[in-house]
Amino acid sequence: MFWKSFNSVIAPLCILIPIIAGLIKFRSLPFNLKLIWYYLLVTALINTIATIIGRVYHINNLPLVHLFTLAEGLMLISFYKHTLDPDNQNRLYVLLQVAFLAICILNALFFQSIYLYSSYTRYAESIICILFALNYFAKIATLDLKPLKLPNFYLNTGIFLYFSGSFILFIFSNMITYKVSLSNFLIIWNIHACLVVFMYLLFSIGFIICKK
Repeated sequence: MFWKSFNSVIAPLCILIPIIAGLIKFRSLPFNLKLIWYYLLVTALINTIATIIGRVYHINNLPLVHLFTLAEGLMLISFYKHTLDPDNQNRLYVLLQVAFLAICILNALFFQSIYLYSSYTRYAESIICILFALNYFAKIATLDLKPLKLPNFYLNTGIFLYFSGSFILFIFSNMITYKVSLSNFLIIWNIHACLVVFMYLLFSIGFIICKK
């Protein structure tokens, strides 16, 4: 009973923690951290709409998952663009955003209908975020800095833990939905919910320690 409530109620509501922390510190946040705060707002809005559509009206809400994956991917690429390349000298990020947009559209049209879980695009997004996160870790490792005092370190760690931990889930999500027992299915999604909560908590710490 606890895990069912954790997965369906507690974990989604935990997004309010970084949203409130970011709102309190909003004036102190640099642009890249504000992007993450806006990303959290978009996440909360889409998740709320998806929950209402799915649980109240009993309508397939997976089209919103396709939309969310697209928005999430574009916003996280933008976050890393302003984190890793603050001078905007590398066009790779813009090209990557265009490519990700094209992948999402092609996937919805030809591979995974908007009424199926968009595991292929989640898979692609996970790879992109994991590589960016590793790039960030490699970059700060070469500098004489104290990572625990860097807001970006906490945000990057949250993104890395979530997407690396969810990597297998995104790949096999459609197979998992139809071929595992209900109890194992719930265990898998409870693990996913824990990863989400850890990410939100790390985002909160990053916002809180941010200074002008």
